[in-house]
Amino acid sequence: MEFCDLNLANPALEKRALELGFSRARPAAVFAVNSRPALRALRNSNSGTVAVEGSSGDLLKDCIRECRDKILLINPHSVPRYFLDDGLVRSVASAAPSQRVAFEIQLRPLLLSSFAQRAKIISQTSEFLRRCLKLGAPFVLTSRASREWELKSPREVIAIGTLFGLNHGQAGMAVGRTPGILS
Repeated sequence: MEFCDLNLANPALEKRALELGFSRARPAAVFAVNSRPALRALRNSNSGTVAVEGSSGDLLKDCIRECRDKILLINPHSVPRYFLDDGLVRSVASAAPSQRVAFEIQLRPLLLSSFAQRAKIISQTSEFLRRCLKLGAPFVLTSRASREWELKSPREVIAIGTLFGLNHGQAGMAVGRTPGILS
């Protein structure tokens, strides 16, 4: 199986990611969409793969609806109570098959956290992924690595996926098949 990391924060880490076992590793343009003008800027950009972040579930849903020509990685973690937002999950699940969109589950915040914050991230992400699986919304696990020690091998990423409550096959899909379909 080929493994792909769709969002390195530091493009200089691509070579190291390939050495760890990824077939492809590349950065994505990151857009913070917290207003309608930011959404227009995203829509008019010429970036191919785009990681979209925002504090409003409604604006993220609008991104999915309006940016059909881009590969969208929707990062829901900045939305308050994202892990309970079935509407956001349904918007990704119901996107047209030709539209390449998936949720981005970043590993970096987990790696940088400790104690109670780490437990909170694991709990909320587990609940969110449970909803994604139930409603059929695709998701990918990405490193968002900015330093070498934040990179993990595909095997380690799959293990972290199981920490979030995924079985081995589901975690493998989130690092292998789903990113392959998107790119």
